[in-house]
Amino acid sequence: MLSKIDIYTGFDNGEFEKTIFDYVKYLDDLNDSLLQIMKALTPFKNDYKDIKDVDKWLKEYNSKQYTMFKDATFADNDFIRISSNNIKHGNVRITTLELVNHKDKKVRGFYFSDILDEYELFGPKPEIHKHYKNTITAFSFNHFLLRTAGVVALNFYWLNKIIFGKEKAKINNGYNCSIHSFFSKFKDIDEEFFPDEYSVKYAKIVQNQSHITIMYQIYLKNEKFDDIKVIRPTLKFNRNQKSNEKIPYFSLLYSKRF
Repeated sequence: MLSKIDIYTGFDNGEFEKTIFDYVKYLDDLNDSLLQIMKALTPFKNDYKDIKDVDKWLKEYNSKQYTMFKDATFADNDFIRISSNNIKHGNVRITTLELVNHKDKKVRGFYFSDILDEYELFGPKPEIHKHYKNTITAFSFNHFLLRTAGVVALNFYWLNKIIFGKEKAKINNGYNCSIHSFFSKFKDIDEEFFPDEYSVKYAKIVQNQSHITIMYQIYLKNEKFDDIKVIRPTLKFNRNQKSNEKIPYFSLLYSKRF
């Protein structure tokens, strides 16, 4: 069994870490910016208090639209908010891994790693990475990007619907070109994920000459997602030059022995 676990050192952790951290913080800041737009479009009254916190301000002076937006988007934004808070205020690092999935495709990904106990056990931060069939999980790059693209689209959709009363908004090339450019970067990402991610929503992005269509939902097929073949983790070493790492999806490999 251990022959299936290879030490993979093909990633530059420093470069990936900064890129991932910056991207997550950008997504978190974007959500705050949408609330600022809602605040700016709230009809002004002279008796408004100078409340700096935008969430508190909207709860006070535009609670109906604020509640509608939060109810529709909070659950999907939650993993971004938690990840961003851990980046800003915690000690998480990025650890990369690769596995061969149920279709014999190599899938690369990462997890937010932290010390989990007094014995310096490293592993995925449980607050961010949920358990799946008795194993801890990680994020594949493919699903993480498509999932976050879907969350951004969801936020835009509900802001557009609540503020302007529109059900659909075409993302046209030329008009709204920065938004069009953002989503067009995701359209060619392969739908090859880690086992648990097939049951988590992600975006399907279709682009034609004039606009982009985004569908954000679960696309679960009847496949043997847990039938992974190989895991190649990147291991961290403690101050005694020993590695004590909790490896995502290891139990899925181990269970195949019995």
